[in-house]
Amino acid sequence: MTVTHVVLVQWNEQVDPAELDWIRTYTQSLQSSIQGIRSVVDGPSMSPENLEAGYDYGLVIVFADALSRDVYLTHPSHIPLAEALQRNSSRVAVFDIAD
Repeated sequence: MTVTHVVLVQWNEQVDPAELDWIRTYTQSLQSSIQGIRSVVDGPSMSPENLEAGYDYGLVIVFADALSRDVYLTHPSHIPLAEALQRNSSRVAVFDIAD
């Protein structure tokens, strides 16, 4: 059973554009550094519905299974990303869906 990990971020007012570039680049490297990640997609919303509720950025990671997601959460390669997101955000929502 795969797990889809959805992260929504509202950037804070002091967000550094260089840090945003680093986050986008680093996020794309996760699949090659953490076993069990099947796909990674991230970026700003492009929905015409305008229902983002203030969130500026989304990250979706599909894991092979719940164990792979659990390994990711404490993996040394995940920590710098989590810290960068927290440092630059005013609010974060995480939602995991099992398939």
